[in-house]
Order: sequence, then C-alpha cells, then structure tokens
Amino acid sequence: MSDADGSGMIDQQEFVDAWERIEEEIVQDTLESLGVSDAAIAGFVLYLLLLLSVTFAFIFTAIRAWENSSSFEAVVQSLLVTGSGVLTQVTRSRPKGEDGDEQSISEIVDSVVKGDEAS
Repeated sequence: MSDADGSGMIDQQEFVDAWERIEEEIVQDTLESLGVSDAAIAGFVLYLLLLLSVTFAFIFTAIRAWENSSSFEAVVQSLLVTGSGVLTQVTRSRPKGEDGDEQSISEIVDSVVKGDEAS
C-alpha cells in the first residue's frame, strides 16, 4: 500500500503520502463518529428543507383558514392550533433534568455549582 514502486523499501515521499492518507482516514472516521459525515449533513439539510416546506404549508393554510368566519372554520382553526401544540410537544428533545428523578437532578445541580462537568 505504501510501497508505490514495489522496491520493498519506503522512501521519504512514499512515507509522507501514506501518512497523509492515514491522517485523512482518521479525520473521516472521527467526523463520522461525531455525525458530521457527508451523508449526515445532506440528510440534515433535506430534513431542514422538509421542515421549512411544512412550516410554509402550515402558515398558508392558517392564513387561508382565518380569512373566513364560520363556525366550521373556527373548529378548523382550533384543530390547527391543537395539532401544532401536540406536534411540538412530541417532537421536542427532552433535557436531562426533565427525564431524571430528583436525586439525579440534585447531582447535576451540585456538580454544576461545584464547577465539575455534568455526567
């Protein structure tokens, strides 16, 4: 792999090329383990575009629904507001303190007050 000329010895340039290739592989592996691979970035951008289009669809639907003033539209408006609230509640990420018991929350608060890293 590193012996490009097949001489059985690695000269300085072959060593430098192999070292650069190793560094690149380490960087790529680290980025993938952190979730910053090219595929992860592309997926996140597609997710943001989908979220943006759903948001615009919601806004335009809400504007159209608020133009009229019959009792059916009032029900639709209430359902839209309720649905967005439920969707927000379901999809939001939970902080550590919300899912833990009082003991673990106390430990986190104590570690932050003392200046230690939170576990």
